[in-house]
Amino acid sequence: MVMVSISIISASLYVLTLLGIPQVKCQIIDVVLDMAPTAFDDQYIGCEETMVEKMCSTNLLVAEKNKDVFFKESWENAVSEWRRMVEEKKLPPLPKGFSDEHGIALLVYTSSGTYHAFNVAVRIGGRSPEYYMQEFHFKVLHFYLTTALRLLRESCGPLCQTVYRGEYDIHFHPPTSSDKKMRFGQFTSTSTSKEVAKKFGKDSFFTLMTCFGVCVEKYSSFSYEQEVLLPVNEVFTVSSFDEQTHSFVLNSTRKTCSRYNCTYLEGPSAKVGTTYKYCYSSEADLAKQGAKFGFHALCEASWLRFPALRTQHSSSLTAQPI
Repeated sequence: MVMVSISIISASLYVLTLLGIPQVKCQIIDVVLDMAPTAFDDQYIGCEETMVEKMCSTNLLVAEKNKDVFFKESWENAVSEWRRMVEEKKLPPLPKGFSDEHGIALLVYTSSGTYHAFNVAVRIGGRSPEYYMQEFHFKVLHFYLTTALRLLRESCGPLCQTVYRGEYDIHFHPPTSSDKKMRFGQFTSTSTSKEVAKKFGKDSFFTLMTCFGVCVEKYSSFSYEQEVLLPVNEVFTVSSFDEQTHSFVLNSTRKTCSRYNCTYLEGPSAKVGTTYKYCYSSEADLAKQGAKFGFHALCEASWLRFPALRTQHSSSLTAQPI
């Protein structure tokens, strides 16, 4: 049996996606879980406002839409859908600092086919700062999706919850490291319903306790999926593994850990940790890094500027026990 890294598979799938080659159901692949070392895992801690300024001044969204017709179509469809949801008052109360772009990014991810190419790109986008700057063309989507999850986290009820994920065509295996720690290394869709998760595959099946996942069903065209979206960098430990059914039980370490932070501002010369040095588990950790929970309309021309929909409760990264 040959086991491969999920990063190698992601790179291959990314090439197929870019070439427009259809991916058909094939024989099952064996993959060992790990810390997803090539994932682009930036959390933009302490630089959110500056990121918005630079993305606007460089017209980054326009450039990225021009590079990918499918992304352009997905983004524009999401803009229309977000406008409709706002006008029909179908949105829940939104946290302070939650912009229209945050909502649009969630719709792009949850309601279009873009999520697949995006996640494959995320899994290999952290190969190096140079690779991220030159080859990763989802910078805007990554930024707004990452920060949207952080802002929405408090509005999801219990901060730690049990969710499920089913996979087809892949037999995952536990990490080979002694501590059994792992990250998915991508934005990972899960469901609060075990039955819903099984519909997406049973070749591998995960039961997870997540402390950073956010329920996004109200920002999706598929609310019946009861989706909880996990960030790229939540760290889990494998508590149990059934080799016969390839079923896992994962427990959150109550930490997110990243190698990258504010990379777009520094460019190709950005310094990247060889270890996962950006680890956060509490508001105190974030305060030390100068995190700011709030966004300003620094790029008003690109905003939809809908009526005030914001509430005044702030976001938190404090993980609490179930």
